[in-house]
Amino acid sequence: MHISGITTDMHRPAQPAHPLACRQGHRPVEVLADAGASPPSPPGPQAPTPDLENTMTMAYLAQPDQQQTLEWLDGGLFTILLDSQATEGQLTVGRFDIHKGEAPPFHLHTREDEVFLLLKGEALVWVGDERHELSEGGVVYLPRNIPHGYRITSDRADLLLITTPAGIEEMFRHAGRDVTTPRPDGFEITKDKLAEAAALRGNRIIGPPR
Repeated sequence: MHISGITTDMHRPAQPAHPLACRQGHRPVEVLADAGASPPSPPGPQAPTPDLENTMTMAYLAQPDQQQTLEWLDGGLFTILLDSQATEGQLTVGRFDIHKGEAPPFHLHTREDEVFLLLKGEALVWVGDERHELSEGGVVYLPRNIPHGYRITSDRADLLLITTPAGIEEMFRHAGRDVTTPRPDGFEITKDKLAEAAALRGNRIIGPPR
């Protein structure tokens, strides 16, 4: 209704839902207008309007207590930050908290490319027959089908893993132990269990750790 020429809120049309919203009940991602933008230009030829319903995807947000952490090789930890479901199959992101001497078998990936970012610590990295020292802040890109391995040389290391496309988390979940579950006596990831998990993603173990 109108009161002294003012339209009350009760007759305002409902605002449409924002096309970009976070999954799992989180707040929509706000798209802010540029306060300093220039006035609109006079009307001219119009570009086709994009179909937002078909081109936009859902964002994803997970707090630390919503991320799965697994016990991994030599008592290290691997936290899955983003998996296939979160990224619609685009990439997997995980983070290792590992100790001196931790080293996976020399191996290669047949389905994904891999990036390591050493956030903290030091390591040796083997790429084919080449050996490199990786210091804090160093990054390594490993295309699929290139044999590689690493060994942590500092007392502790914080190592970020990114693979594309997603899916490698299947290997970690198959062989690792979710830390929220009871730990069986004498738990360890055996060579056979690791090989079985690696095969799920088409990974090939070429030899022992370097």
